[in-house]
Amino acid sequence: HDDRWWAVPVQTTGATRLHIIDTSNGQNAVIVEAPSIFHPELLPDHDLVYLKRIE
Repeated sequence: HDDRWWAVPVQTTGATRLHIIDTSNGQNAVIVEAPSIFHPELLPDHDLVYLKRIE
């Protein structure tokens, strides 16, 4: 179990953005923007290449 990364959907006017937050340093990146995001799920064995943008 790793609590370093948080996936947080943030609803704005007309869209929802999925922010990935590095809890070790507070940096974040928006990896998805869509009209709605229902159930983000990140598993430890996923290849999280997009996280390298904020490392």
